[in-house]
Amino acid sequence: TALTSRWNRKHVLLSVMGLFVIGNLVAWQAPSFEALIIARILTGLAHGVFFSIGSTIATGLVSKEKGASAIATMFTGLTVA
Repeated sequence: TALTSRWNRKHVLLSVMGLFVIGNLVAWQAPSFEALIIARILTGLAHGVFFSIGSTIATGLVSKEKGASAIATMFTGLTVA
């Protein structure tokens, strides 16, 4: 993506996954409704970045003709989960 293009994709992906886990742990232990909302916003942002980078990586792993199939396969995992 435009904001993360300067950084190593693997490091960004792992950082965003960690942020997602931390956000869910905070949501699980949220002492108040406000803390829960903040934690869910954090996980939502991490989720969006994760899938935008994930789709870029998926298309980079296959030939140009199979790019759409790679993205479809990646998003199938989201649907199944």
